[in-house]
Amino acid sequence: MQNTDASAPQNKPQQTASGANPKSNETAATLQPRDRLAVTSPAANAAEPVKVALRAGRPGTEERAGRKKSPAELAAEDSRDSAEVSSEADSTTANDSAAADVAELGKLMEGAYAQEPVLLAQAGTGAEAASSATGASAGTASASSGAAGAAGAATGTVIGSSGILAALAAVGGVAAIHNSINSSSSPASRPTAAGTVIDGYISGATVFIDVNGNGQLDTGEPSTTTDAQGNFSLPADVTGTLIAFGGTDISTGLEFKGALKAPAGATVVTPLTTLVSDLVTAGASLADAKTAVFSALGQSALSSSVDLLKFDPVKATQSTDSASRTAGLELQKGAVLVSNMVADAVTKIQQASGAGNDSRDDIARDVFSTLAGQLRTSASNKLTTGVGTVAEGLMTNLAAKSSIGGVPAAALQAVQADLLADKSTFASTHTGFREAIKDLSSVSNVANVQ
Repeated sequence: MQNTDASAPQNKPQQTASGANPKSNETAATLQPRDRLAVTSPAANAAEPVKVALRAGRPGTEERAGRKKSPAELAAEDSRDSAEVSSEADSTTANDSAAADVAELGKLMEGAYAQEPVLLAQAGTGAEAASSATGASAGTASASSGAAGAAGAATGTVIGSSGILAALAAVGGVAAIHNSINSSSSPASRPTAAGTVIDGYISGATVFIDVNGNGQLDTGEPSTTTDAQGNFSLPADVTGTLIAFGGTDISTGLEFKGALKAPAGATVVTPLTTLVSDLVTAGASLADAKTAVFSALGQSALSSSVDLLKFDPVKATQSTDSASRTAGLELQKGAVLVSNMVADAVTKIQQASGAGNDSRDDIARDVFSTLAGQLRTSASNKLTTGVGTVAEGLMTNLAAKSSIGGVPAAALQAVQADLLADKSTFASTHTGFREAIKDLSSVSNVANVQ
């Protein structure tokens, strides 16, 4: 953008009719006076060094400084001219290399860091800084652009990756980038943390780090998609609750409906880590939340040897260690029981309210948090012997809520009435499911019952 400030310096090189700097033209015809040096850049190969030649046709002797100079003096002057030209050519080549580095920086910033804003804390200090950054003879930064860059820096301008190259060019920051780019770490070296989404393994699920804690995938929050075995990788240097939704349960071949969560630092995201996460959100310590879930599953003995946030129950069932196989099977049965109960409740609420599938994740979050609170407050709420009590209590507690995520307020009363009317049937259904899976000896058999 041109500087329209009348106070801006006016001693720029004269422009040609086309608006180009005459010093960059391929012919030297416009250069004045007669003894100026001509700089030509071959169009056929811009990567070649800039060719610089003394203007042809200089006579062997010439009137300079009021007297004729000897051939030896003229040769000495020509030698100095050649040295200056060589220096200018080197400067131009260096700036070409620096510009290439800036382009490479742009590519890097469009990668893993593309969503992270860059604070351009100091863009430049004016015309002098812009000129010295690129070399005065190269003419790559004008006084007006340097002043504009300095003004931007003074106001703490935030520039995303799409604008960083323009900003650097405007303030003559090419040289600084050229000097430091080789010592900068690339996005590929950013530390990552791996994890797995498990109901059965969920392929094609979206997983993100809920940095701001609002339960929604927002612009700038790291996210990814699980592979065919439910695995994912996200930045290790970003903290927040892990949330997964969508995808396909490969153990059943069915679409996974709802959302799962896990506290920061978890390497598995399951129905059980979702309960732990909701208990922590409700005010429990992480240790107490884990204890409450183990107790609800009737598996308190496992609390000292199994970390729910890192334990893959499906993988454990394939272990050669009998204790690991037993732990994996029992915890996966509990996870499936929780998942089915939540899914059934969500479906009933959708049907009673007329809410669409776009509301399903919000409803599931409320059902999970209601169930988590219920498991924490009563020792009789066991997902084993007391599963019928848990199921009936879940319907009652949901019916008592003043709002349920995703349910229109006008439909809430109808939903509450339906939940209360259906609570006995709901309890009977999930008691039966518990009986159907409690003696099964493999995860695949449990999946077949679902």
